[in-house]
Amino acid sequence: MKVIKFGGSSVADYTQMLSVFDIVKNTEGKKIIVLSACQSITNKLEQAAILAANKNLTNAKINKDTILKSIKEHHINILKSTLQKYLNEAMDSIYFLLNELHNILDGISLLNELTNATKDSVLAFGELLSTQVFCFICKEKGIDNTLLDARNLIYTDDNYNNASPIFPLCSENIIKEYEKIKTDLVITQGFIASYYDSKKENNQQKTTTLGRGGSDYSASIIGAILDAEEIQIWTDVNGVLSADPRYYENTFTIKQMSFAEIKDLSFWGAKVLHPKTILPAIEKNINIKVLNTFNPENEGTLITSHQEDNQYAINSIIVKEDCILYVNNSKNVDKNLFNDVLYSGYCNGNYIYLLDKKNIFESGADKNNYLQCSTICICGANLGNNSILFANFFSKLSFLKEINILQIIFGFSFNSILLVVGKCDIHKIADQIHNVIVKLK
Repeated sequence: MKVIKFGGSSVADYTQMLSVFDIVKNTEGKKIIVLSACQSITNKLEQAAILAANKNLTNAKINKDTILKSIKEHHINILKSTLQKYLNEAMDSIYFLLNELHNILDGISLLNELTNATKDSVLAFGELLSTQVFCFICKEKGIDNTLLDARNLIYTDDNYNNASPIFPLCSENIIKEYEKIKTDLVITQGFIASYYDSKKENNQQKTTTLGRGGSDYSASIIGAILDAEEIQIWTDVNGVLSADPRYYENTFTIKQMSFAEIKDLSFWGAKVLHPKTILPAIEKNINIKVLNTFNPENEGTLITSHQEDNQYAINSIIVKEDCILYVNNSKNVDKNLFNDVLYSGYCNGNYIYLLDKKNIFESGADKNNYLQCSTICICGANLGNNSILFANFFSKLSFLKEINILQIIFGFSFNSILLVVGKCDIHKIADQIHNVIVKLK
């Protein structure tokens, strides 16, 4: 059995929904499909909730009813473009959900208040609508399926907007519900879950959401609990790329990488899978593939928990601007001088702190030792264990002589090396480094 997650851009409209259907149809065996909301719908829902709670923000051009109308038209258009036999039944289901959403927004307006719990209840409708639509598309195309409400599968704490799953309860729910399934295809929502309050009468459930990367997290939890053979994350790029294509040319797909490498890239700001969201699968040693809905023939990126000790590679770069380097040359080092430190340790006889500029706060640190900087994280496999590889790579970076390198940090992780540089055209330098990485491939 495979768990297959599709993001918002993958189910943006009816043409994309049909593309997703083709991918699902061509995937053999049992499948659990985890869907995000259609692209931009979650943002619209949030905006509608805010407007409902703040009547003074409402104007003639935009109000919650206008937003609700656009959400309704978007999903009805998908149904009318894809269905015939099941059109009326599907529209009834969508209108039922929209009526429920309308009632919640009316309640927010009446109270003139938007709590985190109520906000989660509103945001959940994006996934509830997209899965309902896709369920009927599959029926229309002759594929029997079972639609499960993720709120009955994933139980969390009551940290609304960024809830943490309670894994023993999740495991019990998911296994119990999956054992009842008679179809090879199961459809459920990503991102949404529920807080199960056993102290309340009738064991009251309240909708929660899982925060950043929530749909990936849902897929990883379900896949880990059911021991899936593979988890697929379908998005709008060809897997994990070597650099941000908005800034750099000649980016390429990293064919295989470890969880540790993903963790480093995410830490320095790359828009990749958030480590938390795939950890359940990694801990169960389940491979994850990152694939492109718009280019399904591309092999994408394979992410594994295991990394061979003799596997060496330089794969990618990520830039982080607006940093501060604090150098302490005193023998008495206060290691608690700052909070939210990106990196701290001994380099060239000094104790250094690398900080995000936005996290700087008043402390006992000498401001004269603050150096404004940027970082370039060079990431790969076992870079810290292969000095020959990096020496060969670094020898090709002669252009670095022209810039002020404040520190070269080898101790961040085995998979990454940091260049801390002073004021320069950071993206130009990073692009030159990336071009060397491309030539080594």
